[in-house]
Amino acid sequence: MKNMIACKEICDFGSGYGGFLTLAKEVADSVCGVELESQVAPVYEREQIPLYASIEDTHKNFDVITSFHCLEHLANPIEFLKTFKRHLKKGGKIILEVPNANDALLRIYKSEAFADFTYWSAHLYLFTPHTLEKLAKLAGLKVEFIKCVQRYPLSNHLYWLSHNKPAGHKVWGEFLDNELLKCAYEQTLASLGASDTLFALLSAE
Repeated sequence: MKNMIACKEICDFGSGYGGFLTLAKEVADSVCGVELESQVAPVYEREQIPLYASIEDTHKNFDVITSFHCLEHLANPIEFLKTFKRHLKKGGKIILEVPNANDALLRIYKSEAFADFTYWSAHLYLFTPHTLEKLAKLAGLKVEFIKCVQRYPLSNHLYWLSHNKPAGHKVWGEFLDNELLKCAYEQTLASLGASDTLFALLSAE
């Protein structure tokens, strides 16, 4: 992803405590965040990263607009994607990460505990590659690609299945998550379309 943001003007929508932007500013021309939670402001002041309550408040266009695990919380994601499009420079890109509705814990393992954890009131949507592509097209955007990405390793899944709780990678990761097994599991889930996350690159048509 580094090559997608190097020497670019970046806006991260739903930027939280600015972890991504703190790293991105090392390679980007400029960065800013859009975040409603006011308690994050001191972090941005310390890191000298501009922070806004809405993307309209920036009064500028960007080379790249990013949004990581935010779109699923929005009541009207199409309108937000249209807003992103209006704030792109010519040739600009939108980078999205959203939860995959075909997550292995839901579709393959059918974990009721994970379903209860995932289907909560703040998660208004989950997406499949098909529905995310349709959403982008309704917003007038071109889909460059949509990829399956696995954020959590096998230890996390086994812990869900045995203990019905999250964060198993912090408990069992030391002995379960060697690099070979981790990569093999990620590749297997991706081949099945059952990764936990969809990573999309969009552009204005």
